[in-house]
Amino acid sequence: MNSDFNSRNLQQGRHARSGPADCPFAFGLAVIFFVTLIPYATVHTFEFVLWDDNVYVIDRPEIHQGLTIDGMRWAFTTFANANWHPLTWLSYMLEIEIFGLDSGVMHVTNLGIHGLNAVLVACVLARITGNHWLSLGVALFFGVHPQHTEAVAWVSERKELLCIFFGLQAMLVWQWFRVSRKFHHWMFAHLLFVLSLLAKQMLITLPFLLVVLEICPLKSDDTSIQWKRIPQAIRSSRVFFLLALSFTVLVFFAQRSGDAIVSAEVLPFHFRLANAVQSIIFYVAQTCVPVRLNPFYRHPLADVSVGLSMLCSAVLIAAGTFIWKNRQRPGILAGALWFLGTLVPVLGLVQLGAAARADRYLYFPHIGLFLLIGSLPAFRRARHPLRTGSFVLVAAALCCCMTWRQAQIWHDSVSLWTACLEIDPDSYRGHDQLALAFLADDQVQEALQESQTAMRYWENRQQGGTYTTLGCALLFSGDTDGAITNLREAIRIRPDDHRALINLGYALRTSDMDESKRLFTEALKYVPMNVEAMANLANCEAEEGNFVRATELLRAAIRIAPKEARLRENLRLFEEAQGQSR
Repeated sequence: MNSDFNSRNLQQGRHARSGPADCPFAFGLAVIFFVTLIPYATVHTFEFVLWDDNVYVIDRPEIHQGLTIDGMRWAFTTFANANWHPLTWLSYMLEIEIFGLDSGVMHVTNLGIHGLNAVLVACVLARITGNHWLSLGVALFFGVHPQHTEAVAWVSERKELLCIFFGLQAMLVWQWFRVSRKFHHWMFAHLLFVLSLLAKQMLITLPFLLVVLEICPLKSDDTSIQWKRIPQAIRSSRVFFLLALSFTVLVFFAQRSGDAIVSAEVLPFHFRLANAVQSIIFYVAQTCVPVRLNPFYRHPLADVSVGLSMLCSAVLIAAGTFIWKNRQRPGILAGALWFLGTLVPVLGLVQLGAAARADRYLYFPHIGLFLLIGSLPAFRRARHPLRTGSFVLVAAALCCCMTWRQAQIWHDSVSLWTACLEIDPDSYRGHDQLALAFLADDQVQEALQESQTAMRYWENRQQGGTYTTLGCALLFSGDTDGAITNLREAIRIRPDDHRALINLGYALRTSDMDESKRLFTEALKYVPMNVEAMANLANCEAEEGNFVRATELLRAAIRIAPKEARLRENLRLFEEAQGQSR
């Protein structure tokens, strides 16, 4: 170990000892945590939204049993929803084990993790930069920025919060290892990185970020970029790289299993690249002026604007030139590479789903962007610190107000998709999801009207879900023939649509019992633990006098949903009927 390395370790050690343990800084961490909670003060009243929350939590019987051996085995072996995130599944199971299925509790848990993440951001940056004020400022905006509302107020984004929670801890412990060179620090850092990847694979580019932080002297008086240290930094991070590569392969197979990856034939690469360039500029613009934040940004597909893409490319080149000219300020270069490098997996170069971009994707990359902004000369060498500090506090207060307002749209499904359509009236996803939300709230006529509106868009006509929602709305409004037509079309498009199978089976119960039973059985083939399908099939068996089979089905349903009083009452009635028939 050479003398340069020893002197660097000693310098980092001095910063470490006077860092996060410092009392004013610790007080600042407490302030950051509680300020982060303020804009989300009402999340305990929020409901689940019928956008992923249904498939992650509400209609996911595997987690409703709480923490069980079978549930944990399922969590580590399933590719449900074209994802692999066992730690996220386990977190849901633990909550249900302790509190039951409670949307308020799950939202509060999300908020608690977000508050801790804001504290960890400050700790990590204090360790990396040695600048407490910069670290607290970045953490403050990380905690209260409106673009993070989606990650916090949406139960399904628990995976993002947990991923960053463990990823930030991995970065912090890695900084300790760089000073101490102790094996248990090395081991713990890698374990935390694995836990991060088990929650979500958002941080597969973390090893590259560690290399960036190694060559950018954010603490040292020597501000020149240490290019010669790249090989050494890569060697020291090689296990991080191997772990990231392994999980990348795993998540690729998970996404392929659910047909989530859009093929190059459907969306050629040049369209993806154009959208990626536009997305970067939109992300930065909405960071500075966080307005018109939408839960679903439609992908332009082949209609991507060439002129807008060229303009965004010119802005990116100009920004890159500015950053390169200011490379003697390492915080600017490190922040830019942090932002762009960790954004790469979600820029749509490998397109997943139908969205052009999403605010939740900024949750971790934003740290780099805030670091870049905080490293600009206007903030680092301000002539009037009091004026600069006042500006920061006013901006943070505005962010708090905007975040509180943005959070309210996530209260329930109807408010969420109503807000989406106010921003983008032609959102095909918005109309489809609002119809489903109305249907879940028993607003049948509103659901029928919104479903018919949704069917005007070719994107909805190509997927079975909108036909299913329209069919259900027609069924509940009394138009059985119209319902059967639409539900059959939904099944033709998506044979594994269990909602369509169950509702079509219900619609046919009086006219074709055998077909009805077949449809319920088919639904159970795709979703073996679906209580609704079990209960309906049990009713069919009971109507045909097969009470033994009916009671077997209801007992199986009760094991999955033990708190369903309706199931227990039907079981009692069927057992009485079975006794009378002997």
